[in-house]
Amino acid sequence: VFAAGVGLPVGQLLDVLFQTAGDAFFIAEANTGRIIEANRRAEELTGYDRSELIEMHQSQLHPHQMVDQYRAIFAKHARGDLMLAASVQIVRKDGAVVPVEIQGSAFEFEGRRLVFGIFRDVSDRDLLHRRLEQNERRNRTIAEFAPISIVVHCNGRVVFANERAQRELGASTVADLLSLNVLDFVHPDDLPRVNERI
Repeated sequence: VFAAGVGLPVGQLLDVLFQTAGDAFFIAEANTGRIIEANRRAEELTGYDRSELIEMHQSQLHPHQMVDQYRAIFAKHARGDLMLAASVQIVRKDGAVVPVEIQGSAFEFEGRRLVFGIFRDVSDRDLLHRRLEQNERRNRTIAEFAPISIVVHCNGRVVFANERAQRELGASTVADLLSLNVLDFVHPDDLPRVNERI
C-alpha cells in the first residue's frame, strides 16, 4: 500500500514518522504493561537503549515509590478513560527525575490490545513556571512592605493594594479595597487627566 501522492509505502512512512517524532513514543501491552516498542526520542528521554526499553514494564519508567499511582494511570489509558496525564514523572537510567505529560490511547492490533503513549518532556515549562512564581512572590513582598502606597488595577478595578495604601485610603482591610473602582480615589479635579491615562 502506498501513501496517495507520495510514492512511499505507508508502513515505511509511518515508521519514519514514529522514529523521527519530537516526543517519546512507547507502545505497551494493555493487559501486561510490558513495553514492546519505543522510538529514538524515548531512548533520549529515558537514557535507555531501545533494546533495554523493550520488555520493561511501563511502571519501571516511573518513581518506584509511586508505582501504584502510575499503574492506575496506565490502566485508565488502557480502558480509554484517560487521554492526558499531566504533572507526572519518569526516572531516567541515570536516576534523574524528569517531569512529563503523557497522552495515551488504546487500540487493537493483530488480536492484542495495546496502549500508545506519547511522553512530552515539560522540564523547561516547569522551570519557567517556578521562576514566574518566585518573581511574583518577590514582587508581592516588595510591594507589600514598600514605604509608599501601591494600588494596582485591571480595567479600572483594584486587584492589589498594599497596607500603606489601605491606611492612607482609610480602609479597614486591604480586602475592602479590592474590586473597587480606582477612580473613586481620584480627586474630581484630576479625573480628566487620570481618565486619559487609564
